[in-house]
Amino acid sequence: MNYFMRRKFLLCFILLAAHLAAHAAGRDCDAVMRATILAPASPQSNSIVLDCSLLLNPADVVTKQLVFRGAESSGITLDCNGATLASDPGSVSATRIKVVSSPPRDRSEEGKWVPAENILIKRCVIQGAVMVSGMAINGEDKSLTSSSRRQVHTERVRGNAPRGIVFSGNQFIGNGSIPIYFSPGVHDSMILDSKIGGFSRSVAIYLDAESGDNTIQGNQIETETTLPQSATNKVRNLFYDLFNQARGASNAPSLTGRELLAIDGSARNRIVGNRFSNLDNGGIFLYRNCGEGGNIRHQTPHGNQIVDNVFYYAKFDGRIPAIWLGSRNGNRSYCDLDHGYPLGSSHSDLDFATDNIVSRNRFYKFEPNKIIRDDSGGNRLEDNQRL
Repeated sequence: MNYFMRRKFLLCFILLAAHLAAHAAGRDCDAVMRATILAPASPQSNSIVLDCSLLLNPADVVTKQLVFRGAESSGITLDCNGATLASDPGSVSATRIKVVSSPPRDRSEEGKWVPAENILIKRCVIQGAVMVSGMAINGEDKSLTSSSRRQVHTERVRGNAPRGIVFSGNQFIGNGSIPIYFSPGVHDSMILDSKIGGFSRSVAIYLDAESGDNTIQGNQIETETTLPQSATNKVRNLFYDLFNQARGASNAPSLTGRELLAIDGSARNRIVGNRFSNLDNGGIFLYRNCGEGGNIRHQTPHGNQIVDNVFYYAKFDGRIPAIWLGSRNGNRSYCDLDHGYPLGSSHSDLDFATDNIVSRNRFYKFEPNKIIRDDSGGNRLEDNQRL
């Protein structure tokens, strides 16, 4: 067993052991709580905070949004046992599961959030989105602006974000929203042995700014991320292609779809042993979304391991990379919105997608040097093969 595999298995063991230790002090849901969870969602009751471990029956259907919040949800297990978390007209949104930190009571800039941690969610059929979030729902959230303009922003955001969240053996069925979203700072969490499908107007999995040390392993990732080819989209793509040609850019994705996995200013993640398909708009893109929302991105997408994955292609012509290290490098209209500070993306719009390892991946149809693109340099690309 090589070094990277040993590290991967050791991390899995540590996180699962921590979860089991935390769960030992928890409690199981009683009959009243169980009945409340299974009652149909309504405009008056469309979500519930889960503060106990729950084992469902395979035929159960949950239409309420399940919220795992701070200390009250830490250390618990949701075992759906094949049950469905379904979108419903009475639901407040398509987000089926929210894992969130509890905000500070005084809401001050230095107030300490209480993260949700050591939670296991397994064997669920999830018709909709999952979001894990701490101080902010995404990297452009205004609640991050002040923090981003000061030192130790990454440490502050991570310290307030959920950790040790494990999704295992689930089926994620996107219905337009991003199926799995790890918001700023989420760390030491896992997506394991699951199927991520359905449809997204964006990507299948998003790892947002200042997050890191997460594991995506053993999954089948096949979400459809191509938007309908409307007349408006065709015109937009024509002008976008002309723009890219004028600036000498190649392999630029279309405006009608996104890659499957976005690593946006997220570091030291392990993307191991997954199978990617539906790759017409790209597979794994590493970048840093400079300036979006006026927020400075401090962390770069560095130290990630993309190892032992399979990328399946059938009819695609290979115009867009399967793996793109440094896919933006300031190529966004909002990059100037964070200028004026000697920090992160305010100092430089470049992605700095460096010190990443891309190894032993296999690509149907294409040679690795055609389908892997490195626009940052300083990465290790080795032993990748065509199938």
